[in-house]
Amino acid sequence: MSVVSWAGGETAHREDEGTGFAAVVQVRTVGGSLTATDGGIEVTGADEAVLLVAVGTGYRGWQRRPDGPGTALAEARRQLDEAGGQGYDQLRDAHTADHGRLFGAAGLRLHDPASAAAAELPTNERLAAADKDHPDAGLAALLFAYGRYLLIASSRPGTQPANLQGIWNNDITPPWSSNWTSNINLQMNYWPAETTGLAECHEPLFDLVTDLAEAGRSTARAYYDAPGWCCHHNVDLWRATNPVLGDPVWAHWPMAGPWLAAHLWDHHLFHGDRAFLADRAYPVMREAARFLTHLLVEDADGTLLTCPSTSPEHHFRLADGTLTAVDAGSTMDHWLAAELLDNTVTAARELGVDHELAEELARVRARLRRPGLAADGRLLEWRDDLPEEDPGHRHLSHLYGLYPGSAVDPLGDDTLLDAARLALDRRLRHGGGGTGWSLAWVAALAARLGDGALAGSAVERLLATSIAPNLFDLHPPQLFQIDGNFGITAAIAESLLQSHNGILRLLPALPPSWPDGDVRGLRARGGLTVGLSWRQGLLTGAELHAARDTEVDLHLPEREGRPVVTDEQGNLVAAPGSARRLRLHLAAGGRHRLSYPQPDVGH
Repeated sequence: MSVVSWAGGETAHREDEGTGFAAVVQVRTVGGSLTATDGGIEVTGADEAVLLVAVGTGYRGWQRRPDGPGTALAEARRQLDEAGGQGYDQLRDAHTADHGRLFGAAGLRLHDPASAAAAELPTNERLAAADKDHPDAGLAALLFAYGRYLLIASSRPGTQPANLQGIWNNDITPPWSSNWTSNINLQMNYWPAETTGLAECHEPLFDLVTDLAEAGRSTARAYYDAPGWCCHHNVDLWRATNPVLGDPVWAHWPMAGPWLAAHLWDHHLFHGDRAFLADRAYPVMREAARFLTHLLVEDADGTLLTCPSTSPEHHFRLADGTLTAVDAGSTMDHWLAAELLDNTVTAARELGVDHELAEELARVRARLRRPGLAADGRLLEWRDDLPEEDPGHRHLSHLYGLYPGSAVDPLGDDTLLDAARLALDRRLRHGGGGTGWSLAWVAALAARLGDGALAGSAVERLLATSIAPNLFDLHPPQLFQIDGNFGITAAIAESLLQSHNGILRLLPALPPSWPDGDVRGLRARGGLTVGLSWRQGLLTGAELHAARDTEVDLHLPEREGRPVVTDEQGNLVAAPGSARRLRLHLAAGGRHRLSYPQPDVGH
């Protein structure tokens, strides 16, 4: 074997400016010859060639000045040296095992004869061949698998979180600087992390939020003279939390903290890790809540609301036709404030800490002004029924309480359910869902509404209008934004399983175009792993595995017959009196199977 190494790297700045970066390439061949040229490496007559590539940067953390290209080159060489002693098969096997450990934890199959035939086509031809009257259900399953693949590849412990392009940016000056846009896009990247069995991939976001809580203390003091921490709509590698220059419609939005804190609380609901709650989640939540209480002001009727307030990234018109964005008490602010206060109080009481603060936050929560309704009954976006700049706007901020929040709950507090549906209908009637990520949000909202037809059509519309030939999500016509890939993966999972507010819903919004299928490895709050099977649109079986002792309030889809539940030994656990509701106790490590007895057809 002959081996030649070529090392190099160029920076776009001087040693004393910016962050150094470098790349190193090593080529191994069996037979033949290698020649290093100015343009790279020329391989001639080799039976086999293996390329190893390593990159390094001078980034040393958000609080340190970055190093130059010399350090970056040394880092890249070190990585290459570590891999250099391993053969191709060894490196590939290690990669496959590492990826498979996460990817194999969940899977979705949608049985469709048309999909089986189309599966042999290249993806671009398969997308072009999709028939709107007979959708290729297999493409939805492929999107689900692809989104999980992308999250596994772009967000692992010790890395930066997936940004607007994940790790696949190929531009020196990428769209929106490959930053984290924290008024929807960053959060959407992590919607499927817990529900599809990729909690490990959620960790880089937790690390980022911990840093933002530290960096955001100075922003809270400097801009609001407030305690706690805050963050606005745009975050970069250096943990910027301040409002950036530009239109207040996006620049002045200090509510990223509550939304990001919700991810830490949700992780706790899935896993019940008390140490994580005490050490990582609660400190972030508590300080975000302290800032929030400072931001709230008293309205004329004595209720509390945020002021100033915007609804990302949407203008309204004044009486003279002028576009503006700043109001008081937007509906999204209410959902975020109520959720953060509720969660922080619950966390403090669960941990047995900060008793006086918890009581204060509970009193503040009780005084929050509830969202208003328009004359037609729809949920308002702002405090009053203001003329929207764009009734079909891509942001669906005022529907946060339906998804990803859970305040509007079809099986719980459904008082605003019809109002939320009317608000979504209005957006869609006016052309809403004009980007891939917006369609993903539409699909998730439809799933929470129990509208499988709308959820399925949103998936199909995304495939038709907002997907590149390699399945990258698009901000049409051609800008790549990875959040749509992650958001649609989460929406597909939400159509099959929901676990909000203590209720486990099986097949809550099955699209009619997915009549037959199986899914395994979906995760539910309370430490449950769930597998489901359905045929002709009807649930035929379910398996539940508990990671810890838990009570399950099970809500089943409507169908004839009453299910039975058995344990691992086949012993009958429950034969419910109701065909739709069932309460189970699952011990840690226990597995229960739900099935429907075959009808007795006689002799």
